[in-house]
Amino acid sequence: MKHVGSCDRCKRSFEYELIHNGFNDSAYAYCDTCGCTAMISGWRPAPEGTTLRVHQQISKDIEELLEPCRCGGHFTANASPRCPYCKSPLSAVEAATWIEANAPGASKGWRWQRDWAGLYCIIVQENRSSDPWRMDLARSNTEFVTLFRPVGPDELGLIQAIDFCGFPPRLPEQPLFYPVLTEAYASKIARDWNVPASGSGYVTRFTVRRAFLSRYEIHNAGGENFREYWIPAEDIDEFNRNIVGKIELIKKFPADDDIASRT
Repeated sequence: MKHVGSCDRCKRSFEYELIHNGFNDSAYAYCDTCGCTAMISGWRPAPEGTTLRVHQQISKDIEELLEPCRCGGHFTANASPRCPYCKSPLSAVEAATWIEANAPGASKGWRWQRDWAGLYCIIVQENRSSDPWRMDLARSNTEFVTLFRPVGPDELGLIQAIDFCGFPPRLPEQPLFYPVLTEAYASKIARDWNVPASGSGYVTRFTVRRAFLSRYEIHNAGGENFREYWIPAEDIDEFNRNIVGKIELIKKFPADDDIASRT
């Protein structure tokens, strides 16, 4: 869920998301130039030999393993989020005013950590980068594929019941399982189909071994941005065995209860 914060320097307002990295099993870093937030999943493949400590800002040794930010800056262990207008670093202490005002848990005693290195981070104006490992180091480019799947509340409940380790068997009237290739496509289905059908829709993200997926064709479902795999229902158990790590829950529609910012 997006909230509104303000810069303590120029006083302008901006939208932000509050991210609970314990819920996501992720680490994070901010760009030292534009304040972009790099979200780094603890479940997705990292460069070989890397020890990523999750639930916090990255450690110094991770800096050199990350690609530069698209603005030309660098994701560092001590950078802060920045105002999207004047580019001044935001004060973690001053931010407590608007973060606590917007957090549902504050009424029950939750308090903002008052630093940019703890369990929580923020994403300002959707300025984020996902898993920006250096291309020459990342194993995921050759060994693994990141996929997405939109689900309704019933399927989400079944996924939760097995600790986000796989997808449930298909129903008799569901001969195929459809993981999709982009978050945008999964979001469209969750929003435009799952919400009208069942009241809410969710987007999941997961990593699958490329060698397993090589036996299946990618199908175009109406445009280059709408591509998906068609996995026969009888192959779902083997598909689950080839998921690397756990399934991540990354979006909810309607966004009235931000899954990534529960307090």
